[in-house]
Amino acid sequence: MKRLFGKTGSAQRQLTSVIALLLWPLLAGGLVACGTPVEGEEELGNGSHSPQIVAERFFEDLNLALQDPELIEPETRRVWAERLASHFAPSERPNQRNAFNRTLQTFSYNLAQLAENEQFTVEIMYTTIEVVEQNDELATVRLVDGELRLQKFRFNADNRREILLDQRRPLTDVIGLDSGVFPVLRVNERWFMTERQISGL
Repeated sequence: MKRLFGKTGSAQRQLTSVIALLLWPLLAGGLVACGTPVEGEEELGNGSHSPQIVAERFFEDLNLALQDPELIEPETRRVWAERLASHFAPSERPNQRNAFNRTLQTFSYNLAQLAENEQFTVEIMYTTIEVVEQNDELATVRLVDGELRLQKFRFNADNRREILLDQRRPLTDVIGLDSGVFPVLRVNERWFMTERQISGL
């Protein structure tokens, strides 16, 4: 397998940038949703009865997707894109499904450029998820002590693992915003992740 990155740091920066792309549509005050949730839609996906729980489920699935060794396979990416998008408000899912599929493809491509005896892992870490603000329809949540953990390993000839990198970066640094809050939207008594812009509750 060819190494396309001239330096280890280049691969690291590109992978970190992909994580930022995965999280960017969620940032409160960020992108404006392409559609408005439609009252009465029957498909509720993986929405939850509380903002915290839907956020927990989304970030758990995102971590699992990023750690899936089969992510290089198109069908695996399609399944994960579908699952991640299902945490969003129903009318936003088609756009989110396509966005996740494209970004996971970029992420898996970058991983594939590592040497055959190297492994790079990414994990979004936090202690808990708290609700910052909430009303009847909208909420913002924050990952308390949110960090992005980057680890790179090399397997030696005797299959022993050598740690090349073990770095933790504040999630606010990765996404480039100090607030680090994510919007959540209520539709038909269920809470969903959303890309809807929230200027204040």
